[in-house]
Order: sequence, then C-alpha cells, then structure tokens
Amino acid sequence: MPNASVPAAGEAVPADMTDEQLAAITFEPWKHEPDEWKPPSNEQWARLANPYLVSVRMAWLTLYKTKPELVEMIQGMDRDGIFEPYGNGIRDSIDFFKPILVVLEAAEARIICAGLSIPDDEDDAE
Repeated sequence: MPNASVPAAGEAVPADMTDEQLAAITFEPWKHEPDEWKPPSNEQWARLANPYLVSVRMAWLTLYKTKPELVEMIQGMDRDGIFEPYGNGIRDSIDFFKPILVVLEAAEARIICAGLSIPDDEDDAE
C-alpha cells in the first residue's frame, strides 16, 4: 500500500469540549487527491493479515509477559534469527495503522458533531 498522506490529521474529538461546543463545529468534506491514502479492499485485507494482524497479536501477547519472560523470549528469538523481523513487524504495523486511526478518529469526530446537532425531540415538544 502506498504511503500517501491522510488529509486533516488530528481531527479527533477534543476531550474538553461540551456537547454544545461540539455541535457548533463546522467542517468541510475531505477532497479526493490522486495519491490519497485509501483503506485496503476486502481482498487486500486478507493478504495483509500477515504481517500486520500477526504483529498486533504478537504485540498483545507481549504485554502479558514479565520483563524476565521477555528477555528470555528475545534471547530465543535472537538465536533463531527472528527477533529483528519481529521488531520490524511491530514498527511496520504501527506505521500501517496510523492513517487508519486518523481516519477513524476524524470520522468519529464528525459523527459526534453531526449527531449533537440534531434537536432533541423532548425540547421540540415544549
């Protein structure tokens, strides 16, 4: 997948805004660019499970190990010549998932802003 840029990074919902402030936010739709980042297709996802989802699983398992367990694991991986690909796989997965996180956070922010702009039915009845 190309390393095309994702527009308007950093559109996540600010944690310190009230519902009224969020509802008042306006935004413009993103404009398509020739080299823009696009999410993988269903077919591409199947091929991307290895290495990216495998790395996520390995990273998750890593979090449940003590430091001595990790030292022992890394020593074993180093002997088998798989430590470097393991570490690179995690770094590559971080880079792969960053634009996905940007897109999800931007979409969440826009959905929340739009949803909070819908008048409350109870307020309309008064």
